[in-house]
Order: sequence, then C-alpha cells, then structure tokens
Amino acid sequence: MHFRTSAMDFTHWNTFWTVTFSLTAIVVTTGNLITTRMFLKKRLRKRPHFLLISLAIADMLVGALSVPLYIAVGIHSNKLLLNLSFQCVDIFTGVISIFTLASISLERMHAIVWPFRHRALTSNFYKCVIGIPWIVGLLGILSRVLLHFYMISPLAFFVIINASVSTPLLFTSMAYFVMWRKHRCRHPDMPQAAGRDEKLAKTLFLITGAFIITWLPFHVINIVIFFCLPCRSLPYLMIHIMKVLQFSNSFINVIVYPLRISEYKEILLETLTYSLACFTSYRIEGTGIEQTTPDKTSSSSRNHSTYV
Repeated sequence: MHFRTSAMDFTHWNTFWTVTFSLTAIVVTTGNLITTRMFLKKRLRKRPHFLLISLAIADMLVGALSVPLYIAVGIHSNKLLLNLSFQCVDIFTGVISIFTLASISLERMHAIVWPFRHRALTSNFYKCVIGIPWIVGLLGILSRVLLHFYMISPLAFFVIINASVSTPLLFTSMAYFVMWRKHRCRHPDMPQAAGRDEKLAKTLFLITGAFIITWLPFHVINIVIFFCLPCRSLPYLMIHIMKVLQFSNSFINVIVYPLRISEYKEILLETLTYSLACFTSYRIEGTGIEQTTPDKTSSSSRNHSTYV
C-alpha cells in the first residue's frame, strides 16, 4: 500500500499563513481592546497612563487593520491599490507606536529627573504629546502616497522612513540612559512616588526593548534590500516570519502590564471574576435551576460591578 505525502508549500501564500495571521489579528485586537478598557477605569485614569492608552489604540489598529490588509495582500498579491493601502496603514501604525514609545520615555525621564516640574505639567501638555505621534503617522502616509505618484524619489522616501524609526529610538535611548544615571545617584530614602515612577519606567523599558527586538530584523532587512539589489530575492518564508514577529510586538504590552502594574492586575482580575460570575449566573438561569448564592457573594458581586 502506498501513501501519498504532500508537504505544505511555504514559497507561496497558503492556508497556514491565513490561519496564522488571522489568529494574530484576533489576539492583538482583543488584547489591546481589553488594555484600553482597563486603563479607562477610574483607578488607572492617570495622566501618564493616557500615553499607554494611545499606544494600546495604535497596537489595536495593527490587529484590526494592518494584519487583515496583509492577509488580503497575500491572497491577492497582484492588487496594486490593496498593496498601497496596506503599506500606508503599516507605516501609520508603526510610526505612531515608535513615536509614542519615545514620548513615554521622555515623559518618564521628566518625572524622574525633574519631579516637581513634572507635577506642574498641564493636561494640554499631555494632549500635545499624545497628538504628535499621530500627526507624524499621517505624514508617513503622505510620504508613501507621494512616492506612489512619483512626487518624491525612492531615496527620499527611504530617508524619511528610516529617520522616522531612528530618531525616536535615539531619543528613547537617551531618556533611559539619563534615568539609569539618575537611578544610580538616587538617595536611599527615596519618596514612594519616585519609586512608582521608576517602576513604571522599568516597565516601559521592557516594552521598548521588546519593540526593538521584534522590529529590528524587518528594519535591517529593508535597509539591506534598498542598497543590495541581489538581496531582494528573499525567501518567502523569511518575510512572513519577520512580519509575524513585527505584528506580535503589538501584543507584548498586554502581557507586560498585568505583570508589572499591580493596579492594572487587580482591576483585570476583578473584571474577569465579575464576568465569570455573570456568565455562570446566566447559564444557571438558562437551565432553569434556581441559584442560591450567599449574601456575602452577592455583596461582592455588587462591589465588582462598580469597576465595569
């Protein structure tokens, strides 16, 4: 008896890539939607966290727009307008993410190095800090459209995109170096508020480090391809692996926040507990079984409802 064996062809788009990127889109979108909702809770509605909300929204757009468009490009690779739409959205969300990370790093540096000045910052300052990355993201889309209509050269576009990545990374590195020097020179009797600022700075350092690790391969490959014509025939499998790595970065903050921010973890557990209690109650009512819950549990559920 002979068995037919067929290996999946990874040199073209196939069902494996469709399923992989579809799951990535669902996980990234859902995770950042939950993150945004958590930070909008009253206990987490603090000015530094508004920057994290902006980052979560940008990452949510990666799952909701960038990844589905990438799937569409993979299935319909000959659609030029579709490919242009994906590149515009991919540039937009990527530029917002990296500039927001730089803004967060500089804001944390200000909080740690000049704490008294930081407390005097107004809401308008945070609005500007949040808005600037989105404006720069729109400029990234504009540069790609101008390239499409031959209004700027490929070299000019290459310089714009690389400057959009390198400049915020430079400011981010500078900010963390200053915070590191400040941490080494800090007094043992540091106030509790300063300790919280440093803890949040370390959390953001982890997120920024993850961003660099997941984005660096794709960024380096783009530079190599631009200057090396023979290198442009990259293996199909390598391109998709780098894109999975890049898109997965938008889910890393969802994992880091519960591990590093205690208030976030508490509210997340309370929300999940309340949701599970509501689901259990609904299932019991659906089966016609009378639910007998002690008054203490009911009171606890009422307390949880205040966070939802």
